[in-house]
Amino acid sequence: MASDFSSQFWQSCQEHPCYPNNLLQVTQKAFTWDGFFQIPRVGVEGKQSLFAKAAASTKISRASIGALPVIWTSLGELKQGLIEAQRESPVQYLFVRADHAKRLLCCSLEMFTYLMSFYQVPPAILDLLSTFKHSEISIDRHFTGFFGEYIYSSDQRDSILPISQLGRSGYFLKQCYRLRFLEKAPYQPLSWNTNQVVIHHSFDILNGQTVWISLEGDVSLDERIRSMLAQCRPSQNYAQAFQLTLSTHLMICQWCDESWQSFIEDIEIALCQFKVTVRRAEPESTSASHDRGHGANSTATSLHERYTPPFDNAARTNMDRFPVLFRAHDAHLDSSILLDQLDPRDTYDITDIQKLYKFKDRLTEALLMAKLNSSVLSELEGYYAELHSKAASRFTGNKSDLAFFTEKMGALKNRVQVCQAQIEDLLSIVRDLKAHMDDVAAFKSLQMNKFFAIESRKSAERMEKLSQKATEEASSMNNINIVMLIFLPATFTATFMQSGVFQWKSADTQTHQWLFKKSIFLIFSAICLITMAGCFLLRRGMLYAKRRRRQ
Repeated sequence: MASDFSSQFWQSCQEHPCYPNNLLQVTQKAFTWDGFFQIPRVGVEGKQSLFAKAAASTKISRASIGALPVIWTSLGELKQGLIEAQRESPVQYLFVRADHAKRLLCCSLEMFTYLMSFYQVPPAILDLLSTFKHSEISIDRHFTGFFGEYIYSSDQRDSILPISQLGRSGYFLKQCYRLRFLEKAPYQPLSWNTNQVVIHHSFDILNGQTVWISLEGDVSLDERIRSMLAQCRPSQNYAQAFQLTLSTHLMICQWCDESWQSFIEDIEIALCQFKVTVRRAEPESTSASHDRGHGANSTATSLHERYTPPFDNAARTNMDRFPVLFRAHDAHLDSSILLDQLDPRDTYDITDIQKLYKFKDRLTEALLMAKLNSSVLSELEGYYAELHSKAASRFTGNKSDLAFFTEKMGALKNRVQVCQAQIEDLLSIVRDLKAHMDDVAAFKSLQMNKFFAIESRKSAERMEKLSQKATEEASSMNNINIVMLIFLPATFTATFMQSGVFQWKSADTQTHQWLFKKSIFLIFSAICLITMAGCFLLRRGMLYAKRRRRQ
């Protein structure tokens, strides 16, 4: 029986390009076909887009207890190395890295499918790999999960497939899961990258053979696992191997949880600073606007005194609104307020709004990640709790280890739930800040409208007064024109008659009653006409010069 399954196993390894259809375990395929994890999500074409194509970029590293680290860079090295590693140590850790969660895995497709076929990894891992693609955009970031199965009883003989050549009994525990973690980008404030780790674990229940396959975008987990293995003794019994399994699970979960608090603190500090910016843009009373002239220090001090940290208001449904918004003074805008007192520099611009939306996006994604991580932790804890209840006889030497594991996993879940509560509170603060900014903008717009309405009314009153004065002046001019129309003809007649053009009889020497002096008339006409023409030409010259200056 064992040799038959061994030959089938090697045949499965030879057919590794067909992974996962070449796997021996029928239960794994049935589980996948049932639809919980769908293979078409990552088909043959999709799988090719996950892996590096350049030969210089392909490598799989291995670490084990009491052995030096090994790196395989080709399919031939991998085939030979896996067989040798199986003989050297019962505990194997294999690492496939990526430079980033959105980058290609540093492994060729052939090496990956052979590795999965050699350890009979369930097809569930394909779905967990769906975000390892060459893209800066978050693809399928919502999808994460936990897959676990175990065969511990001889009653499951149809699923027991021993492979004697490799020392595999056919009784095993297997888990595949993915956890998300946050990684701060160096030299970039408030820049956190979303990263992930995909884990496959297999544990032989009868002989303690352990396999860990880690696919992740950060080298720090590899280093931490190697540091842990350096402290382990080469010769381990079954209980110690299972204890190491539980310890590795805990270390991976704790490692993914480490950066959350730093992320939350950074967002808190940024929101504190942003809240000061929003506070500075609040509407102020006339006295507050007058006090602005005393300097920026007094303003900063007053803002600092008014500011309260975000979590001091966690129980409140809404943030405190600006204090002067609903004062009776603001109901009627004081006409003494000048336009420069409505200082536009105190308001926020579009970059502040974009920054607020960036906070919202980062917090929403972080909240989703925390919820999914919490779900994976719960399933992992439940997996071992169910295993302990069903197969307690096989783990009698590890009861205390299982209890410790359950306790630590509970503490980790509580920490994740606290992070969720903190992130939800920060999201509510972001929403309140956005509403706050909208209210400030609406109120300032109303204030400006009131100001311009008052100024328009004053301008209209001034124009009305000017119109009244113009009407009065026009009436006076009409009177003057009437007088001029009456007296100018008489004045002209009197002047003309007294000019000597007509000479009236005043002595006996004059035979006629009057005489027309033509020479005097010509002199009078010449003087008047030349003077009129000179005035007309002077006026036209002035208008022409004025027009030229305008041009």
